[in-house]
Amino acid sequence: MGGFYEEDPTCKCCRGGAVAIEAAGRLTVDTTTASARGANGSLGQSGRNGQGAFTPLPGRTVSDPAGDGGDGGRGGRGGAGGSGGQGGGGGGGTIGLTGSIVSFTGDNSVNAAGGNRASAGRFVLKSNATSGSATSVNANTQTFAGPQATNNLILGDVFTPFLPDLEGGVAVSGILSGFGADDRFFASLFQGAGQNDVAAIARTSLTDLVFGALFDGFDLLVLANLSTETLSDVRLGVDPGSTGTGFLQDLGLNSGLTGMAVFATLIPKDGTTFSVSANGSSLLNIVLENDVAQFLERSSVSEIPLPAPILLLLSALAGLGILKLRKRSNASA
Repeated sequence: MGGFYEEDPTCKCCRGGAVAIEAAGRLTVDTTTASARGANGSLGQSGRNGQGAFTPLPGRTVSDPAGDGGDGGRGGRGGAGGSGGQGGGGGGGTIGLTGSIVSFTGDNSVNAAGGNRASAGRFVLKSNATSGSATSVNANTQTFAGPQATNNLILGDVFTPFLPDLEGGVAVSGILSGFGADDRFFASLFQGAGQNDVAAIARTSLTDLVFGALFDGFDLLVLANLSTETLSDVRLGVDPGSTGTGFLQDLGLNSGLTGMAVFATLIPKDGTTFSVSANGSSLLNIVLENDVAQFLERSSVSEIPLPAPILLLLSALAGLGILKLRKRSNASA
């Protein structure tokens, strides 16, 4: 069955032969015909019968002795006029599809043809990544960027595309749904991890392996928990200008980055530096090459401070030990 499948969709059916389907995340167009054609013009009506001729003027006086000529007779009625020509057709309408990812599957056609002797309408495609294409387009095609928003993980006012397939819904960043650090693609990306490494950060241009489409001008940045433990106080920052400030932003994960979870966002392909921290361990102002991960070690990530009451108890026990030692020393003296 054909149709449109969207994440967070809205449909705008406008007057004047226009239709727009919008999704913040993924829009899938499956075996569908979208039409906003202009109508043909109507045929002209038959002409009316001609009217009778006017009464002619009297004949001219001549010098002949016979006298003036008589009046001429009335002219006959004119014939009916011919049918009017066909009117011009209506112009084609507008068909708009919007999604961060727009995927075409099956046979899809877009028809915004104009009526007879009229111009075609528009097919407006707004997307950050496209998979497939419409098999038939009868319209003037225009393309624009898809939905984007400010990414607070990037220093400066930088817009990045919305991502589908995130826990909690469409956003510019978040934990991937249906993927883990042990997924085949990520396992290959993180294969250089050592036994003491519990987290990894990497960038890759292979966004199609995760989302099924390539994002033009953007790479995928991932931060993965390689352990089964939850990492807390997780921070990440992207510095496009490589200012060396160690820019970091809290990821807003109230329950932490759970075991084997992968946090993802898109970043511009331009050269940049990165910083990441978790549980007091950090990597600051690092450079990431495509498909080359860097790692946080367990030795610094797993340090857990003891609660204050336990510290007081240990201090008290230590004090008692010293006191007993002094008593024994006095007794032996």
